Amino acid sequence: MKNKGKFKNREFEAAQENTKGGGRRLKKQDSRETHSLIEGIITASDWDNDGNVIEIRLQTTDEDEYLIVNGELFTGLIRKYVLVSGIIKIQRNGSKTIHIKKCTILESQQDGELVIENMT
Repeated sequence: MKNKGKFKNREFEAAQENTKGGGRRLKKQDSRETHSLIEGIITASDWDNDGNVIEIRLQTTDEDEYLIVNGELFTGLIRKYVLVSGIIKIQRNGSKTIHIKKCTILESQQDGELVIENMT
């Protein structure tokens, strides 16, 4: 029991040493990560000087917005209503990103499913 207390104290003292005199500080995690299923419309959100889409987002039915991290794979689905599953990260500043693993088109002339495998 004493050793456990000493370890905690040493860890605390080391953390204090790192913050003295403008030294390195221990950082909290910058984002939270979850796997979710979301429904919404894929939209273009930024273009280059030639008018090519360089950033796309998912606008959800509850007015949330997610930057699609692997968006280059989904430019053909802009303005499509989709159901996606993927890894969501919420940054400290409140911005949200999603790395889409699976995308199903819910409303279009051609119903279909796009599955992205082994994407990290």
